Amino acid sequence: MANCKPVVHREIARGTRPFIPGNFPGKAISDYLGTGLRMAVVSGGLATQVLANAATPDAWAAHDREVTSACVKASNLRGARPGGKIIEFDDRVGFTGLVIDGRYPQPHMKNQPGRVLCLFDKRTRTAFVSAADLLVRRGK
Repeated sequence: MANCKPVVHREIARGTRPFIPGNFPGKAISDYLGTGLRMAVVSGGLATQVLANAATPDAWAAHDREVTSACVKASNLRGARPGGKIIEFDDRVGFTGLVIDGRYPQPHMKNQPGRVLCLFDKRTRTAFVSAADLLVRRGK
């Protein structure tokens, strides 16, 4: 299939001879239909391959576990846990977001509740965090 170039007769390419099946010696209409059919099958096969590469539910679950684990570790909060659901950004952005809740471990913070926003870089598989205590007001 590496040699799938259309066959063009010189006279047809110059426009001096109309394309009529049978104008090519040794070629029948079925040969041209066969080429079209082969191209359709190849195109269909490529589309099937693209769909087969889509993420499975197991792959999404593994991704969620990886994001949660990396963000909890990067937060450095005591008793860290997800503070909501994972936020998937557009693929062009390349990040996944997650809020992590826990308690600040520093002595001067006196075990106060804390919250960080974690952005997980899908390309480098690295988690980045920033304080987000004021991101959402806590109910009283």
